[in-house]
Amino acid sequence: MKRWLKRQKAVYEQPLPPPSEKQPLLIDINENVRIIQRVIGESSDIVMRTIRSKKDGGRQLSVIYTDGLVDKETIQHFILQPLLTDWREQWEDMPREEAASFLKDCVLHASEVKEITTFDDVYFHVLSGDTVMIIDGTATALAIGTRGWQERNVMQRLPSWQVFFYCSYINVLIVFE
Repeated sequence: MKRWLKRQKAVYEQPLPPPSEKQPLLIDINENVRIIQRVIGESSDIVMRTIRSKKDGGRQLSVIYTDGLVDKETIQHFILQPLLTDWREQWEDMPREEAASFLKDCVLHASEVKEITTFDDVYFHVLSGDTVMIIDGTATALAIGTRGWQERNVMQRLPSWQVFFYCSYINVLIVFE
């Protein structure tokens, strides 16, 4: 037990590595999605939905969020519904540089919308409960505030003897260090 505690202490006392340079998003949406899937993994909690402007190709964007950390009604009513109805006619003729600002200002009806440009920002927002929209042809994504995880029920109160035992156990571990 002592050796295990010493190893754990040694792990936590190691200095953190220097921060790496943030990798910017790419212009190709398919490559961005591939990189995100490779880093985040094949988790069933990560939802990725690609929306195209036309059935036969055309421009596209991807909506990424973590199931269980977001408010699905907000995503449905304020992100997906406007995207699927309002933007299709104007999307094809719009210059690619203006796509993010057009979506941010005219299409999305969410209160928090922020432009992001690095993969680190994408991971942070997706894993924090926000929705990230990656836009084809630009190196910019939109982070949309959709946090709304479910609250847990209050646990039953532990009997006092269990609390005492747990505290005594922790104190014994501390003494053996």
